[in-house]
Amino acid sequence: MKKIIILLIVGAFTSIVMANEKKKKSPMSIGIVNGSNGMVFPSGKTGFIMKYKHFKRDDLFSGTEKVENANPDRKMAVDHISMILRQGLPFGFDIRVVIPYQQKNMKVKKLKVDGTIMKRNFDGIGVGDLRLFTRYQILNQKKKAPFFLMVGAGIKLPTGSTNEKLDGQLLPMGVQSGSGSIDYIGEIGITKILRRHRIDVYGSYTYKTNGDNEFRFGNMLNYDVGYSFAVSKFFDLGLEFNGKTTGKNSGEGVNYSLGGNKIALSPGGRTELAITPGVHIKMSKDLHLSFAVPYYFYQNVNGEQPVGKYEVVTRFGVQF
Repeated sequence: MKKIIILLIVGAFTSIVMANEKKKKSPMSIGIVNGSNGMVFPSGKTGFIMKYKHFKRDDLFSGTEKVENANPDRKMAVDHISMILRQGLPFGFDIRVVIPYQQKNMKVKKLKVDGTIMKRNFDGIGVGDLRLFTRYQILNQKKKAPFFLMVGAGIKLPTGSTNEKLDGQLLPMGVQSGSGSIDYIGEIGITKILRRHRIDVYGSYTYKTNGDNEFRFGNMLNYDVGYSFAVSKFFDLGLEFNGKTTGKNSGEGVNYSLGGNKIALSPGGRTELAITPGVHIKMSKDLHLSFAVPYYFYQNVNGEQPVGKYEVVTRFGVQF
C-alpha cells in the first residue's frame, strides 16, 4: 500500500513538473549569421544591424589550382562594414536600406625582364553603393502555415566612387568603392522553426548593368542553407553552407597598365563554397551580437585571381 501511495505521489509530482515545462516557452534561435532567411520584419518594428566582414586573399589560383611563381603576383585584403536599417510595414511587407563602407587593398608584384621587381599598392576606401530592398511574406508560420516564405526585390544605386587614381591612372575597378552601375536584385527565402531548432534556406540573384570606366561586373548568384539551435535564451549555435557564383567582368576597365603591359587585375568570374560555424550571444530579446567564420572548401576562378581560405564575420543587431 505504501509503495502504491509513493508511486501515486511521484506520478502526480512528475505530471505537475511536465505541465509547467510545457507552459514555458522554448528559447528561439535568431538564425544564421552569414546568410539570410525567409522572414519579413514585423509590422511597426524598426531594426538596425551592423555587419563587419574581414578577409584576405593571398594565394593566386587559376581555375581550382594554385599558381606557383605567378608573374604578376597579387594579394587582396578587404574590410567591409554594412549598416542596415529595417522597417516592418503593414500587410506583410518590409523595407531595408543597406549602406556599405569598405577599405580595400590590392598588392601587385611583377618581375620585369631586367630582373627588377615592380610593386604597386592599390588602396580604395569610402562609402560604397547603396542598396534598397522590399520583402513580402507569402507564408507565415505564425499564422498556421507550415513555414515562412518570402520574396523580395532590390536595387543598387551608384553612390560609391569610381574615379580614385594612383599616379594619374585609375585604380582597378575591383578596388574602387563603387561600380557606377544600377543593378537589380531578386531574392527568395524559406524559414522553418521547430521550437529550439531553425532551418533557413535563401537565394538571391543580382543582374549587373554597365558601369563607369567602360566596365561591367558579372551577374551574381548567392545561395545559403543553415541550421541553428537555441542552446538557451542567451546563446545560439549554428552551421551554414554559403555559396556564391559570379560571372566574368567585362570591358576595358578589366585591364590595368603595369610597366607598359596591360594586366587583368579585375577579371571576375568565380564560384566560392563555404561551411560556416556561427554563434549568437543574445543580450536581450531585441539585442544580440553574432560571430561566424566561413571556411572556403572550394574555389574555382576565371583566369588568375587571388583566393582565401576563410574570413571573419561579426554582426550586431538591435530591434525597437
